[in-house]
Amino acid sequence: MARNGSGVYSIPANTLAVSGDPVSSTKFNSLVNDLEADANVDRPIEAGGTAASTALAARSNLGLEIGVDVMAVDDGLLSIAGLTTAADKMIYTTASDVYAVADLSPFARTILDDANAATVRATIGAGTGSGDLLAANDLSDVDSASTALSNIGGQPIDATTTALAGLTTAANEGIYATGADTFSMFTLTSAGRALLDDASASAQRNTLGVGTADDVTFGTTRAQIPVDGATTGNITSGNRNAMVQCTGDMNMHTGIASARDWMVFDSGASARTFTKTSGITMKLNGSNVTSAVLAAQDIGAVHWRSTTICILKGPFT
Repeated sequence: MARNGSGVYSIPANTLAVSGDPVSSTKFNSLVNDLEADANVDRPIEAGGTAASTALAARSNLGLEIGVDVMAVDDGLLSIAGLTTAADKMIYTTASDVYAVADLSPFARTILDDANAATVRATIGAGTGSGDLLAANDLSDVDSASTALSNIGGQPIDATTTALAGLTTAANEGIYATGADTFSMFTLTSAGRALLDDASASAQRNTLGVGTADDVTFGTTRAQIPVDGATTGNITSGNRNAMVQCTGDMNMHTGIASARDWMVFDSGASARTFTKTSGITMKLNGSNVTSAVLAAQDIGAVHWRSTTICILKGPFT
């Protein structure tokens, strides 16, 4: 075979035909046989081959032996090779052999290169580690727990606040004490809150729609029996089924229709005495009486059960 020591192929001598001369079969067949032999042997590296007939020998001949000259194909490296990187980025794993890119600022890198926790604290300005964090950072670097608590704006553990923290709240509920440092919830409707924000009893009566004066108004069923400055007044059939303000002592009078009712009250500072005319039976707590007293600023009820029987109910004495 006509290859020299450098692996360069040369046509065997005296093989080329001469113009005008017959072609020698011997020379022609010799060239063909030489080319066949050359085509069936390992092509040398100098001729673009590997000088080997196996992949393992070829990698070794080319200086590409796995584990010696080069690395085998790796899924992790393939994942990294597919990333798009830029300035101030880092790679991290999201799964086995799967990588992604995240931001990594210059300041963050100054923390990552610190050798220990003390150096990290110095880098971020968090003190020396001899105590808690610095008071300059609204925290503390003091030995006193109370001072540290003051620096961070905290509050000591308290039984009241602990009990309150343990409540389960919901909409339209209020909190009330059931004992020392013990609390519970109760329903507090918007109507209830409208009463609680009133500054006075008069304002609460106004919220309830019953007037603002001392004599409470229930719609139009309010009657007064002033007697032109006198100290006695007669409850008669003209004033029935009503609220009656007593401006003086009262007398159960004849002429009452049967089954009539009055609410009587005294807004003054004096008690009111209730008496009866002749022919009227007045009962108090099941007993016949000739008179009864309603205390000052108190309220009672007068029930006529016939034209002649009057029954007093409530705080009469």
